[in-house]
Parts: sequence; C-alpha cells; structure tokens
Amino acid sequence: MNSDFASHPLDVLQRALEWQSEGHAFAIAFITSTEGGGVRDAGSIMAIRADGRFCGYLSGGCIDADIVAQAQSAVETNRSKQLRYGVGSPFVDLPLPCGGSIDIRIIPEPDVQTISEWKNALSMRADASISISASGEIQFGASEECAFTFSYRPKLRLRIAGRGADCLMLAQLSQDAGYDVCLQLPDEEDIRSAKSLGLTNVQHLKQVSALPETDDDAHTAFVLMFHDRHWEAPLLTQALNGPAFYVGAVGSQRTHDKRKIDLKLEGISEQQIDRIHAPIGLLPAARNSSTLAVSVLSEILSGFEASRPTPFDRSGALLLAAGASSRFEGGDKLLSRLGQKSVLANISDRLAAFPLRTRLMISAPHHSARRDEVSPAKWNHVQNTQAADGLSTSLRTGIQALGCDPDIDTILVCLGDMPLIPADHFRALYSAMTPDTEAVMTVSNGQLMPPALFARSTFAKLEALTGDEGAGKLFNSLINTETVPLDDRYARDIDTRSDLETSEVIHG
Repeated sequence: MNSDFASHPLDVLQRALEWQSEGHAFAIAFITSTEGGGVRDAGSIMAIRADGRFCGYLSGGCIDADIVAQAQSAVETNRSKQLRYGVGSPFVDLPLPCGGSIDIRIIPEPDVQTISEWKNALSMRADASISISASGEIQFGASEECAFTFSYRPKLRLRIAGRGADCLMLAQLSQDAGYDVCLQLPDEEDIRSAKSLGLTNVQHLKQVSALPETDDDAHTAFVLMFHDRHWEAPLLTQALNGPAFYVGAVGSQRTHDKRKIDLKLEGISEQQIDRIHAPIGLLPAARNSSTLAVSVLSEILSGFEASRPTPFDRSGALLLAAGASSRFEGGDKLLSRLGQKSVLANISDRLAAFPLRTRLMISAPHHSARRDEVSPAKWNHVQNTQAADGLSTSLRTGIQALGCDPDIDTILVCLGDMPLIPADHFRALYSAMTPDTEAVMTVSNGQLMPPALFARSTFAKLEALTGDEGAGKLFNSLINTETVPLDDRYARDIDTRSDLETSEVIHG
C-alpha cells in the first residue's frame, strides 16, 4: 500500500485530482468531530484510492489502515459511510490510545468540480469552506443547511531574504516540512546552491532601490537572514508595510538596536518596529545553521497557530446586569465583594480574558456604579430604559446592539450575578458550538441556565421574548442544540446575603 502523509488539504486535494485525471476512483475521508485527545483537528482530510493508495492521515497510525479499508469498500459500493472510533465505537478491536473518540465521514467519488474549486481557492491563497450534507455530498462554501461545515487556511508561506548557510538551511527545512517558500538572494552562488537543493521559487535581489514586488498575505512570515545594513531597512520596511503576520530578523540585540535607528530614519513608527522578532528564534544565540533553522521555524509556527481564527473571533459576550437586586439585604449585590473583587467584576474580568470580538454590558440608567465597576477599555455599555419590564428587555437590547455587526456569528449570554463560572466552562460552550448548532446552554442538576451561546439564526427569536422569559423557553423550541454540564457549586446565582456567603466559601 503506497502512502503519502501530506498534512495540508491542498496537497491531498492535488493528489486526488491527479488520480482522477489518471482514471482512478477515490474517496475523501473527513474527521467530523473529536472528543478527548486526537492527532488531527475536525475537518482534516485523507484521500484514498480504490486500490488502497492514500494521501494524508487522520490519526497517529492507530486507525488509518482501517479507514483505508473502509474507504475502499465505500468506493466499491458508491455509498458514503459515517464511522466512529474510540469511545462508543463498534470497533472494539481498534481502541484509541488517547482514550477519546473520532468521528469519520467517508465520501466516495466526490464531485470533481467541487474538489477543484476547493483546491483552486487554496492554491490562490484564499480561505475556503466546505460543507457536507446529511446525504454525504460535498459543497464548496459554508451552508447552514448542511450537517458539517469546515474552514481551511492556505499554507504557511515563508519569504526569506538573505545569504549563506543559515538562509539556505531555513528554506530547505521549511520546504521539506511542506510549507511554501520564496527565497530572495543577492548572491549568484547562493542562487545556484538553492536550485541544487530543489528550491525553485528563488528571486535575485539586485538593487536596494528596485526590490521585487511581494505577494505577502496574512499567512506569510518574512525572515531577514543576513546583516547587510543597506538591505535591511528597505526589506524590513517593505514587510512591515504589508500584511505578513510575522516579521523577524537575525542578529544580536546590539545589531537590532542599530537596525531600529535605520528604520526610524525610514519613517517607520515605534509601534511597527516592535512587531519585529529580534533576536530571532526560540533558542537564543543558536550557533549553527540547522539549530537556527529549527529555532526560527518553531517561532514562526507558534505565531502562525496564534493567528489561526478561533471561535471567539466572531463572537460577542452579552453581560446582563440590569436587575433590581431587590432580594439582596442591604446594598447592591453586584457590587458586593467576593474575594478581592466585586461580584460583577469576577465575571466581567473572566470574560474579558477571552479574545472575543466585542463585549457588551446591559445595565439600567441608574446603575452608574455598576458601569464604573466594569473596565470601559474592555466592555461597551448600553442602558436598558425598560429594565423594570423584565429580563427579556435586557436580552433584546443586547441582541439588537450586537446583532448589527455582520461579523458576529454567535453571542454568549451571561448573568452578572453568576460570578463562579469557571473559564473552562466557557471554553466548553464554544467547543460544543458547531456550524449547524443553533444554541448551547448550561445544564446543572437537570436545569437549563446561563451562560448560553446562541447562533445568529436565533437572534430574531431572542428579540421576540417578552417579560421575564429567559432563553430556556426558546432553547427547548430549537432543533439543533447542545448542553454542557456544570457542577452545581459553580452554577449559583447570588440573590441574597446567604447566597453570597455560600459563594465566598466556594470561591475560596
């Protein structure tokens, strides 16, 4: 059985299209979900030919052989398969060492036009989305009507400018690892060496005043790998004025201090200069080319993963804090101390630690002290003039305000008097929110409660709630929902002094 353990979808799709042009039938296998540990993320793919040859991988080797066999059967019968490995799987002879589970969808003979569109988008360095219908058809683009939707980024690209062994070693290592490499060299001897190493995308740097035009994008890392000061400032200026997510330069701190002076003379701001990684690499003062190359590539990969879109990027937090605090004996419950902070600050600060697109607190007009308690640098504030008419009015006010942003796909609804919610519980809510999920709610002791996460498709329904109706009623009317359990110790809301005293014990 011939195997190619390519990891990026572009390489897998390219190979599948080559097979198709040669007359071979094939299937695409997707990871549709994972629980617990797992080598690959949901959305990872593997292409399997009818004769057992494959490209890509979906595990650490524990189930790939069986996936190949299952795919061959799917191609033979021309019927898609949904498989589960690990916990809850019928394949008891194929346990996963990680102790979790992996769900796999195998789609035989996928539409070639769709596969080509997908491959072409990634080749053109565009983000691409793929949807899989319940019947097992692959569609190009996101679709709320499909069972699964996955998003893919183009390959990491490194644009490396420099000379000598350090530069060539980094380029060779990066290309061997499957990344795109553009090498910019001023010396003809280095250009000949690069081509002998199989590096084909090589540009000759001839004049400082006539640098090659770049095609850097948000998936590009620029690396300066030489110390010639007359090249440094122009090349770094070009990179800093572009969209590259990473800009790095070799040299000691003393070298970089001199470089910063040159950049300031070029009109580069202090803020832009601070983007430069220098000295470069995770290991300080690497003394040989191979160690330096591994060190630099590791730093770049760390930055690339950090730049990956997260579920929080297109989500807003809605903190409801307009209640009257009528049952609390003396004072405002949300401003009462719980540990070193107020009840309200405990929950608002915890939410502020997540990289959400926006955060919005709803309060009543007379709650200026509550608004002062929540950081204006991290939270926006809207006043609900109808707060006395019930919780639904605050919910409606917040949904209308956040829903105006077309880049918000989900809203996390939280209550200001539930200060004990752990950060891990918020992460679990987002992990449970798949593209086809309408809402995810917390459940404790069999009862639905906030915090809850709602998809855009539910916003209009949330706005239609009246009186003291909460989101639980709407949740029960939805079809595609999930719940995340929460220990009842942390699911407490504070209404009375007794509630606060109990929470203080739990808070520690």
